[in-house]
Amino acid sequence: SRSAPAPSSSSQRNKKAGLRRGKWTPEEENYANRLIKEFKAGLLPLTDGTTLRTFLSKLLNCDPMRISKKFVGQNCIGKQVFRRRQTEIDKLTHEQIEQNRRELAELER
Repeated sequence: SRSAPAPSSSSQRNKKAGLRRGKWTPEEENYANRLIKEFKAGLLPLTDGTTLRTFLSKLLNCDPMRISKKFVGQNCIGKQVFRRRQTEIDKLTHEQIEQNRRELAELER
C-alpha cells in the first residue's frame, strides 16, 4: 500500500494553498501598480535585495508566475531588486509618509 502521490502541477498546489488565480480585478491591478511605484521609488520598509516579483506575489497572495504572466512586454518587471533610498525617505514629512500609508491601505481593501 503506497501513499498518495504529491500534486503534480502547480495549479493543484495553488488550489490547496488558497492562492489567488486567474483574471486580475481592477482593484488588484490598481493596488499592484501603486506597490510597484513605491517599490521603484525605494520608499518601502523592505530588505534590500527583495525582488519585485516575490514582493508582489506575497502581498497579492498569488504564485509568482501569475505576476510574471501579468507583467510582460513593456510592463515586464523582470528581476527588479529593491534598494532602499533612505535620503529620499528622509526628505518626506511625517504627513507625507502617513498619507502614503493611508492610500496603500485603502487600495489594499
